[in-house]
Amino acid sequence: AGSEVRVHAYCVMTTHYHLLVKGDLTALSPVMKRFAQSYAQAFNTRYERFGPLFAGRFHAVAIDGDVQFATVVRYIALNPTAIDRYDIDSFPWSSHGAMRSDRTPEWLEPGIVDRVGGPEQYRELVDGGRPNADVIIEMARMVLDETACGRGSRRGDVRDVVLLVADVAGGALEHQLVTALEFETDLASRRARHRARARSGDPAIELALARVCDLARINRAPPAS
Repeated sequence: AGSEVRVHAYCVMTTHYHLLVKGDLTALSPVMKRFAQSYAQAFNTRYERFGPLFAGRFHAVAIDGDVQFATVVRYIALNPTAIDRYDIDSFPWSSHGAMRSDRTPEWLEPGIVDRVGGPEQYRELVDGGRPNADVIIEMARMVLDETACGRGSRRGDVRDVVLLVADVAGGALEHQLVTALEFETDLASRRARHRARARSGDPAIELALARVCDLARINRAPPAS
């Protein structure tokens, strides 16, 4: 994409892609348009197909702070396993897979590993078990934004998904998630959890819950009897 936008992480899936980029926001729209057009043309030529390649237009979200940055890095790396159960280390169409195979493309900016503190910290961030409550809340927002095709998630949806994740997680993480949502009273918390459970059959909420649990390494399977 030239010098206007620099790519620091990426993941290309069957119907969509994720990019972590840095650059001038005014340049982003034309750069993404050129990228989508040129990639689709090359792909269609190679595989003798026609028409759009990805679903919908791109949706940009500005990163605000370290928590959101860390969540985006983890989200992009884990997307293949959260959706299609791929092994992320051998997934060839992501920056994580490219780094693990030492086949990083020339246009990928180096330094994402150093940016999060080094190789050990990067591995812990990406695949080191359950993240903290703030990261899980940000994950829920990102998943809902993605499944809403860029229309943006409603605050109530994020809250309900997080509360359902808390039900699944149990223990200390359950308490941390509920506390992080900052309910004014215990009664408000109980009512909110009741409303969230009543929405557990909503396909969009159920999909988001499953995706967040996958990304956060939270096992939804019932305990063995």
